[in-house]
Amino acid sequence: MEKRGALARECFFELRMEELNAVVPAERDEEMFQEMKKQLRQQQKMDRAFASGREALEKDRREVMCFLKTNRFPYDVNFMREEGAPFWFTRATAPLHEAVKQNQPGIAAKLLMFGADPMQQDSQKDCLGLRATRDA
Repeated sequence: MEKRGALARECFFELRMEELNAVVPAERDEEMFQEMKKQLRQQQKMDRAFASGREALEKDRREVMCFLKTNRFPYDVNFMREEGAPFWFTRATAPLHEAVKQNQPGIAAKLLMFGADPMQQDSQKDCLGLRATRDA
């Protein structure tokens, strides 16, 4: 009788373990599914942020190109434009210097963002720091 009870308990525990094993993978699948949904939401959020950042960058690029075209610079943020007829009166200026001279800090910041050299000197051997202290 005792042997029979032990066998019954053993069978009960085996059945219970099989039930638990059957339930645990389903719970794991649900957890994995929830985790995948969470990761997908995060990826979608990052994709939206990246797309809006790309749109803002494209808008900034268009503004810089418009500034360069308006001020007769080729599409190069470090180009030195020369002005004046005879060579001894020739003056050279860069887009960044022109933006500072025109008091356009937004364009100057965007030019820097797109690779303009802040240490570039104009024909008077001024870089931006010297010009700012001299003009102030």
